[in-house]
Amino acid sequence: MRKLDVVLIHIYYPESGYGEKLNFPPLGLGYISEYLTEKDIDHLVIDMGLGYSQSYIIEKLREINPKWIGISLNSLLINKTRDFIENIKNALKNSKIVVGGPHVTTQEVKIFSDLPCIDYSIVAEGEKSFYELIINKNLPEIKGLIYKDKDGNIISNERRITKNLDKLPFPRFQKFELNKYAQKIGPVITSRGCPFKCKFGEA
Repeated sequence: MRKLDVVLIHIYYPESGYGEKLNFPPLGLGYISEYLTEKDIDHLVIDMGLGYSQSYIIEKLREINPKWIGISLNSLLINKTRDFIENIKNALKNSKIVVGGPHVTTQEVKIFSDLPCIDYSIVAEGEKSFYELIINKNLPEIKGLIYKDKDGNIISNERRITKNLDKLPFPRFQKFELNKYAQKIGPVITSRGCPFKCKFGEA
């Protein structure tokens, strides 16, 4: 197993109501992955939507022992996800866990009460913020980052808003296992955020 510093995980459960497996790759994590690729940051993507179990993912993480674990969260079955992340942290105590996604963006600083084992969270625009974090930019300068200072105080930086989305590389899903998805298509959204009548919150 080659050494990688970064692993990205997309959370998904069959009981969420969208089917046993996902038909195509998740767009949000695709943007993060493509931005890292553009910056020459090698990484692995694990999509639970392909049917991977929690135990499989934890064993995979043990083999790789990454410095950074980025996890994309939504609000569906968040209690189950809380247990999963705690198990990851117990198995990889030296890895830094960073969470992002729609659930994190709506909960903001409250995410540290809900998920006390995480190290960082990123709200709203995540591509540049996650990259700046893993290259060790000064924490107060990273927009959208929420973290604890040396005294345990939760610090919430100003949100990052990308006005020109054309500046971001469009996902090519190079790190995804495209041959394992049921449909040979790639998702497209021409704006940011959920295009439907989504309501995020505690589940």
